[in-house]
Amino acid sequence: MTIISHRHRFIFLKTRKTAGTSLEIWLSDKLGPRDVIFSSEELEQIRRPFLTTMHTTTRFPSLERWTKLRMKKMLGWRPFAVHQHMTAAEVLRVVGPRVWQTYTKFCVERDPWDRFISYWRFMEHMEGHPIDIDHLLDLIESGEDGGMNPNIHWWSNWPVYTIDDRIAVDRILRYERLNEEFASLCADLGIDYDGKLPRAKSGIRKSSDTTVGLTPAQNARIAKLFSREIAHFGYAVPSIDAASSTENVKR
Repeated sequence: MTIISHRHRFIFLKTRKTAGTSLEIWLSDKLGPRDVIFSSEELEQIRRPFLTTMHTTTRFPSLERWTKLRMKKMLGWRPFAVHQHMTAAEVLRVVGPRVWQTYTKFCVERDPWDRFISYWRFMEHMEGHPIDIDHLLDLIESGEDGGMNPNIHWWSNWPVYTIDDRIAVDRILRYERLNEEFASLCADLGIDYDGKLPRAKSGIRKSSDTTVGLTPAQNARIAKLFSREIAHFGYAVPSIDAASSTENVKR
């Protein structure tokens, strides 16, 4: 999901497996009539302004889609150029350099090993069957999809918040301390934050899924895949002290 808020002068880029849906639900209540939001299809509880998204927002989806397509064709509306999980480069092309340079741009990033476990469980959920984690790593390293859901290609968030391999946003909130850092961001933006983010898309990952269940070889492969994030944010390989008493992640 991408949010471009002219009321609060911010651009939110949604990264994957980083509580982005929870943030979009909370932020949607703070938007103005001219703000642009493109959110997940399944979020029925989120407010989607009729004139800023191609998503259907009424009880007459066929008529609404026809109307919006006609309006886009006749008026060349740029808001409809905004789509879910846009990269920084894509948003820059839509909003132009003036808005891009003057608005606060932010996103969220997460420990690569912890996020990979959530990503793996998400892929299992999308496919509807267990997936061997080493097989998933094999596919990612080879660049192939193995006939899986297209989400398999979206394993890294790095392309979302970089342009030409350089950080292009103003703030990257850390998932590990999201509530604290989001509160600080809201204060800087002049938005009242109640300290409570909704829990969305939870329940896919098992409570027993922890990084100590990863083998040393799996840790090393994940570290290689996410070497840029690790170098920039200073993430460290998870401790394996407790791994001897924890069954290795096999699926």
